[in-house]
This record gives sequence, structure tokens and C-alpha cells, in this order.
Amino acid sequence: MKKLTSLMLVSLAPISFFMGCGDDGEDPDVAMETGDNGETDTLDPAETDTQDPAETDTQDPEETGTPEDTTGGVEPADCLFDRECTDAMPCPINEETVLTGDVTLCSGVYALLIILEKTDGTLNIEPGTTILGADGTAVVIESGATINAVGTADEPIVLTALSESPTRGSWGGLVMAGLAPTNAGTGLDVEGFVNPPLYGGTDAAHNCGTLNYVRVEYAGSQDPNANDLNGIGFFGCGTDTNINWVQVSAGADDGVEMFGGSFDVQHLIVVGTSDDSIDIDQGYQGVIQYAFVQQSEGDGYALEFANNPDAQAMMPFSGGRLVNATVLGAVDTIGADFKEGTQIWISKSIFTGYTGTLFQVNGDQTVTNMMAGSLIRNNIFSGNAGTPLYTVADGTTLWDSAAFTAWVDGAANANENDYAIDPAFVEVAYGVTPDIAPSDAVALAAPLTTDGEETNYIGAVDPAADANWTVGAWTEYLPPVAPLPEAP
Repeated sequence: MKKLTSLMLVSLAPISFFMGCGDDGEDPDVAMETGDNGETDTLDPAETDTQDPAETDTQDPEETGTPEDTTGGVEPADCLFDRECTDAMPCPINEETVLTGDVTLCSGVYALLIILEKTDGTLNIEPGTTILGADGTAVVIESGATINAVGTADEPIVLTALSESPTRGSWGGLVMAGLAPTNAGTGLDVEGFVNPPLYGGTDAAHNCGTLNYVRVEYAGSQDPNANDLNGIGFFGCGTDTNINWVQVSAGADDGVEMFGGSFDVQHLIVVGTSDDSIDIDQGYQGVIQYAFVQQSEGDGYALEFANNPDAQAMMPFSGGRLVNATVLGAVDTIGADFKEGTQIWISKSIFTGYTGTLFQVNGDQTVTNMMAGSLIRNNIFSGNAGTPLYTVADGTTLWDSAAFTAWVDGAANANENDYAIDPAFVEVAYGVTPDIAPSDAVALAAPLTTDGEETNYIGAVDPAADANWTVGAWTEYLPPVAPLPEAP
């Protein structure tokens, strides 16, 4: 495994970490030396906030479609540590930790003090595990390895910040790299690292791993040279990758970003990320179904659908499908930016709360590709105040705002978007637990399949369901976080 000094996050200043393990019965402190002034802040892990599942609403897995066991019945390897890892005494993952081959983080609390770079074998993470990432750290699953992080509705796996006062970008987040095709080539550098892992190949089914009932909080970084890290970055992940029941909150840069590949995502929540909530590019082809996005004031785009900035006509075109999503906008945010030659498909989704632009199209290659193979159909766009809702970026000549509007509302999309239906959400304020279970007004007359599973309603939540999958013990809606400062 590379040392921290040889795989340093580009956008974060170098930091040294020290962990005092102590004997059983002693409470170790995590000391973090920050800056150049020699001053050291000490954090008692016992003071680190963690979620007690007993304090939150529980969710019956029978009512929420708990994912099937993906381990194939294979018993995991022995625990990485031979002692209990607790709030009071978290187990340190540092330069002395052996991470080669199959490794299991048994249920407990871990202090991540290095970049956890998994180059081979499987990283197994048991239900109820919490990983506390220090500033300058990340969990990186390279193309020769996989991750098997399978929590439950009552015992999610939480990757969050090792900080008394966490905020956006307090640590680096999760990176999963694979060898599925992209339209940008093979052997590409994962962004955000000095000595980056590689991704992109010819294995369309490449399995980057499994994330079920996983939360990622306070992660990512924004760099003025575009060497960004996201809450979760998927780089060349193939069809065997399993992503279901995942929440990303309070992140710097994007919530999730898909760089090529062709895997599907279900039950995705992204809340309060500083840039794009969901970003796809480099030919990503998957279906994202059952998604809840909530923006905070001044955040970027809920969706950024891009193709290839260097070769906008490069195929396969990005063509991700967004199906059964609920997207809540805020002041000074935009619902979606379509750019760099992407194609799009948005259906059975609700976008509401936008005060300005809802969708923006950027560039003539994007217009050409949208007219040739895109749909925005069977959606609800009520509760938006922008005039116009559909705009074009500078340099786009094939469409103006009126032409874009005519395409959205015209024959290409069968005039099937509605601007009047009120989904009657109970709670949509940012920073509190939302209630986006809709009224029966979102029901469709007949089941409709537009990729993904067949459903007979619009939005992320079935109005006829016994339980609202976006709330429960596995989720956590964090208090509001301050916006990031402007980049220099």
C-alpha cells in the first residue's frame, strides 16, 4: 500500500495524524496536527457524534424491499482488529494497518487516519459500522479490488467525518474504480490524487462492489483545477456493481458522479451538496431509479448530464436514465444542466421549488444529440417560478429558450409533462427530516415502463406504499451547513 505522502489529495493541505491506541480500559485520543503553526487540536472520540439507531424511526425491511444477500453465503474473513471498536475506543486505520487481501471491518467504530487504498481482495464492512474520516483521507477501491458494504435498514454503514464540527469537505469520501468502458479511453487517472489510481477498460460487467444501506457525510473537495473529490465517485464501474439504498449528505463538490460505466442505482438520496447532486459523464449508461435530491440555497445543479468535454461527439453518448425521482430546488439553484453532447432521459419524476431556470442546455452538439435520442416525459414540473423555465447557455445556436421549451412540451415528448399537479408534500424544508410521500394525484392511469422497474406513479415515493423509503433508521438528515467559500 502506498504511503499517505505518495497519494495525497490535491486540494487538501498535508496533515499528520497520530493515534494513541492505549491498553484496554484507556480512552485514546486522536491528535490532528494542522497548519504550520505547530498547534495541535485534540479530539476525544467519545465526543464524536454518532447516530443511535434507537433514537430514530425504524423501518421494516419487509416494507422497503431490503436487498437480497449479495455475499453468496460466504462467511467473511476474521475481523481486522482483535478487539471491540467502540465510540470510546475506535480502532485506528493507519500506516501500520495491513489491508491486503480480503479484509473485514466488523461492526464498530473506526478512525480513518490514512487514505485507505484497497488494491486487491475485498473490503467487507459489516452492518452498523461507522468510519470516521480525518481531514485528508478517503476510502479508495482500486480496479483490482471490490467493496462489500452491506448494511441493513436498522443498522446502516456510515462513512462520516472525524471532527467535532464537521462541514462540507471535512474528509475525502469514497472512490470506486473499475475497468468498464468509458468514451474517454482506458487507463485514465482518477481525479483528485497526486498519484492517481487508474480506471476504464473493456470489461462492461466489471464489479466495483456493493453498497447497500450506506451513508456518506461531509465528504468531497473542490479544487480550482477541477481535481475534485465527490461524496462517492464511480469510475468505470460495470453492470455487476450493486448500488441500492445510499444517502450522500453535506458534501463538497458533487454528491455522486459516474465516470462512464453502465451500472444501475436504486434508492439514492443526495442532500445539500455544494455543486451537482448527481453528475454523469464519459458515456455513463445506467438507470437511476427511486432518487430523492434536495438542494440548499446557492448549490449548483441537481443534475449535471455531460458527455465528453474534449470530444463532444464521442460515443457512446452519456445517456443515463433518471426514473421516479423527486427533486427539491432552492433559491439560486438549477434543476439540470445538459452539456458536452449528452443525451438525456427523464421520466416519472417531480421537479419543484425552482425560482429561476429549471433545465439548461449547453452547446449545439448537446442539442443535436437531444433531438436524436432523448426524452423528458411523464413528469410533474409544478411549483417552479422561473420565466422561462428552459434556457440555453451562451454559444448555443441551434436552440433558443423558446425552441428548447417547444421541444420539452412538444410532440417529441408527447406533451406528457404536467405543470399543475400538486404532489402535496408535507415537509420540504432543508435541514429537517422531509416528508415527500405524495398525494394520490401523482398516480398514473396505468403502469408505465421507461427503463427500470415498471411503476404506476410519478416521483420517488409510491403514494400507495405502507412506508416512505426516504425516512427511517438508515437515513439521517443533517442540520444545514455553511456554503463553501468562493474558489480563488
